[in-house]
Amino acid sequence: MNIYEKFDKDAEICMRINDKVSATLFNTNMQLYPNTKELCSRIYHFLEKNINLSIPNTQIIDVIIQGGLSSYIYHPQSDVDLIVLCENNNMDKESFSNLLINLGTYLSGMGYNFKLPSGETIDYSIREKEDIGATSGIYSIISDTWVRKPTKGNFNFSKAELIKQTYNISIETENFINSLPKESNQYISIDNCNKMRDYFENIKKHAIASAKSNGNEYNLDYTALKLLRNTGELHNMRDFIISMYNNNFIKSLPTKQGH
Repeated sequence: MNIYEKFDKDAEICMRINDKVSATLFNTNMQLYPNTKELCSRIYHFLEKNINLSIPNTQIIDVIIQGGLSSYIYHPQSDVDLIVLCENNNMDKESFSNLLINLGTYLSGMGYNFKLPSGETIDYSIREKEDIGATSGIYSIISDTWVRKPTKGNFNFSKAELIKQTYNISIETENFINSLPKESNQYISIDNCNKMRDYFENIKKHAIASAKSNGNEYNLDYTALKLLRNTGELHNMRDFIISMYNNNFIKSLPTKQGH
């Protein structure tokens, strides 16, 4: 199956609008299940300790669930998007945001990954307080209530348009990575790893900004981002960046261990 066929297979799933919010996370009163809240709280406290160690003077503003499972657009493979929103008045926003992204990437690369008992992946991220996603539903773990309840809308684009948009993003990303100079051992330098990281983040930022200005989670760019994620392309991009960072550290090690 080529990449275009893969997108075709999952595009319809990304455009499916459910009647109710996910019973995986929420009861019939749209409240988060206590066991799920407890697990998310434990993950939050783990992340809080690492944030305090890595970036002093950082304050946690809120911990939220956002994304497909807090909206009416979800499917059986949807992840739980857990987001720790932070503030640091001693740093400029861009530098602070980059440190948070790097910390989240580092922790994930070190194997700190979590799942619900039912098997759904908890895809956590650490963000600057204003860096909130585009889905209409936002549930606060700290206050155990909806900051903003999800709304139902309509897609104003076709399945074919979604596939084309997603395919174009994928090809443009592949071309960008291939354009980066490689060293003789095929490693990509730290500076170019940073360029990949920034390019990767800008894909997400563009989709979120587009959705916030037009249609929330029913926006074309945002749905294309979801399709990249659902087909594994987004995770493949992230894993490739992590592996390139790792290669840069490994290559500096001596070829033989000392005795």
